Amino acid sequence: MSPIDRYDSHCHFSPRITEEVFTKEVVPHLMNQEWPINLMMTNHIDEPLVTTLVDMNPNVMANVGIHPWFTHLYTFEADISKEDHYHKVLEKYSKNWKYGHPITEFTRFLPDPIPIHATLKRFKATLLGSSFVNVGEIGIDKSARVPRCGFLGNTETGDIAGLSNYKVSMEHQLRVLLAILDIVAEVGVKSVSIHCVNAHGILYDVLKPLNFANKIPRIVMHSYSGSVEMAKMLLKLKNVDIWFGLSDYVNLGRSNIREIVFCTREKLLVETDLGVDTMGESHGKTIDLVVAKLEALGVDRNTLMDNWIRFNSH
Repeated sequence: MSPIDRYDSHCHFSPRITEEVFTKEVVPHLMNQEWPINLMMTNHIDEPLVTTLVDMNPNVMANVGIHPWFTHLYTFEADISKEDHYHKVLEKYSKNWKYGHPITEFTRFLPDPIPIHATLKRFKATLLGSSFVNVGEIGIDKSARVPRCGFLGNTETGDIAGLSNYKVSMEHQLRVLLAILDIVAEVGVKSVSIHCVNAHGILYDVLKPLNFANKIPRIVMHSYSGSVEMAKMLLKLKNVDIWFGLSDYVNLGRSNIREIVFCTREKLLVETDLGVDTMGESHGKTIDLVVAKLEALGVDRNTLMDNWIRFNSH
């Protein structure tokens, strides 16, 4: 029998999290969190919230990172105008888009680009300051389009909804990803949670040559959406320790889910990929549902719990 009966290897805050909700509802709840969760950072809005939770409760593992959907908000250039930055890092999603909107329609809602070097310096300091911090959520996404409001959770745009015909260039996404992986290599981070959509071949080529001299990190392919063949290729990498997270929201209805579960069962982790502020008291029930569905696919609960223990063991 496993010594734990529940965990969430990947959760985060919802895009609309407010400081008031965080202070009055989330903090008291997480102070009393009774089972392990891996809480991700995604952007500049939740960065101060996640870092507030560091060392608050050993069951709450904080993470630092920049989600690929928000990478366009960050710049590597010391002196660049807002307009030049967004024109540089954004590109057309589809050339056949019939109802396209000019880039200026949503860049006017965007903030001045955030200097990434200062952000990375804070990440490094946070990682060095506590053993209860890992890296996530980072990654690459070939399918994501920038919202017409500029970014999820933008409170400056009222009711503007829908997606634009723009995406963050893969070049910029990779530059952000590699900059954070450099910190992983330098600091010797225990685990990294990676978001990857329709770009698993690119990510494989990124991971294969990396040299993590200080410590081989556990890299979780969060809500893994790749092929069975790619999963097998990733598992063969020697310089990283690959794991796979599966969530009900993203994964469990996919046509290849049985094959994915079969080939990753010994490296499989349970996750919600949902906001802790929106789940609240139902967080445990949400995890139990994912576990029950994975059990129906042939993975017993003890295996899923023991995987978490091995994942966190050294």
